[in-house]
Amino acid sequence: MIRLIHSSVVATLLAGVALPAAAQQVALVIQNGPYTNLPDAEVTDFERLTLAYEGAGFEVLSGENLTRTEMFTLLTSFRDRAEEAETVVVHLSGQTATSGTESWFLPADATTDTVIRVGLTAPTLDLLLGLTAGEGRHGVMFVGTDPEAEIEGAGIGPGVGRIYAPRDTLLIHGPVAEIDTLAREVALIPGTSLRDVVSEMTDGMTSAGFADPEAVVIADDNLLAAEPVLIEGVDDLETAAAEPEPEAEPEPEENQAEATEAALNLDQEARRAIQEDLVLMGFNTRGVDGIFGPGTRAAIVGWQQSQEFEQTSFLTQGQIDLLSVQGDNRRAEIEAEQERQRAEREAEDRAFWENSGAQGTEEGLRAYLRSYPNGLFSDEAGTALAEIEAEQLAAASAEVQAAWTQALQTDTADGYRAFLASFPDSEFAPTAQARLQQFQEQDQREVAATNGGAAAGEQALGLNLVNRTLVQARLRSLGYSVPSISGEFDADTREALAQFQREYGLEPTGFLNEATVRQLIVLAPPQ
Repeated sequence: MIRLIHSSVVATLLAGVALPAAAQQVALVIQNGPYTNLPDAEVTDFERLTLAYEGAGFEVLSGENLTRTEMFTLLTSFRDRAEEAETVVVHLSGQTATSGTESWFLPADATTDTVIRVGLTAPTLDLLLGLTAGEGRHGVMFVGTDPEAEIEGAGIGPGVGRIYAPRDTLLIHGPVAEIDTLAREVALIPGTSLRDVVSEMTDGMTSAGFADPEAVVIADDNLLAAEPVLIEGVDDLETAAAEPEPEAEPEPEENQAEATEAALNLDQEARRAIQEDLVLMGFNTRGVDGIFGPGTRAAIVGWQQSQEFEQTSFLTQGQIDLLSVQGDNRRAEIEAEQERQRAEREAEDRAFWENSGAQGTEEGLRAYLRSYPNGLFSDEAGTALAEIEAEQLAAASAEVQAAWTQALQTDTADGYRAFLASFPDSEFAPTAQARLQQFQEQDQREVAATNGGAAAGEQALGLNLVNRTLVQARLRSLGYSVPSISGEFDADTREALAQFQREYGLEPTGFLNEATVRQLIVLAPPQ
């Protein structure tokens, strides 16, 4: 459930006084308690918490038990609200996961079997803390979580790992109830400084970030600015010297953008994730392989232009975070539409089965398999058809058996035509005709694809051998028949692609295009 509350107006009416016009304060409050696939998290009185922020004069955007789609929708609204605020607070309660170098706040429908899946479906704490940062303001993030929760997966565990905090931000994380109390009874008291907040932390809490220790959560026009210092804990906060940091020597202008991206030390996995997000947003990277070649650089320029950023072809961390949110939003939209289409296809599949294969006749079984080769009842239909064919083979004459065995072994259109010419009324004639029809459809598809530009469209994607191999592996993992994973798109691969496209509402050309690549990415993120 998502709530958007303009509570600065509410607080003014309740208190009977006007808030300072410059003291715009925005808070994001999310509590995820019950989880679909994970242990439930501890919860507190969510309404009391949101009312505490409202009473302190915050405009509050809040939500309970949010799925990833709902969470990213709320984050988009929050980002827009927070841009002009002087004070920004994020308060999260729920399960977190970490790989050690990256940490995520988990939506209610999260699955943590691999770090890749978490990275593609949950916002990072770095991203959320970054939303509190901004020129001329300070930001605070409270994270209530259970570091001992039974969250396990490949390369992932519970808790909060290393955090990369922007300047003028402070993160405090610890047990849910204690974080709730710290926020309500300390941080939201007018005039309480960040130094005071940190000093009230309990043993189970940890703080990190660059923040002004004399800044207050509730804006105060009389507050004197102080130089930011590194906050790592209570002792450091009390003793840190407020000395300005030396300014770094600027890089030559022509290399600054490249140097900024290089400093991020993006590994291949991170680069592949960026490429996937670019593809989902409609920018052709000419491959999703973790290598930033000319195709990816051109896609980055296109995306930067669409966002009205300087078109450098190199990314900053902020741009990567924004692209990740956009990619997840787009992925969620595609998945929602895909789920709707899947339900429609399943209903059609069941209805067709009831009127064809469910009758148990050879004709009905073949009709079902022609229309739904990977349908809900394809295994059942295949087994029943194999039994019928076995009975036919046993009853056939030795001459027919030998000819049919030869046709099966060659498995070519000419072989089946030769069999039908010799034995047009054989028990195996329907099977031979069905295989001939498959060959004819394949030939027609290739001709149409060539004449209609599908082949040229696939070539224009510029996929290398590695990318083509990944496509074949994805198709096989989704249950399509791809006997050889070689990077060469043979007849089996073309047939598998056509089946995939047909089942997901795409034109079944058997050739790749951007829509098919996007669908493959959404369905099967790399493991």
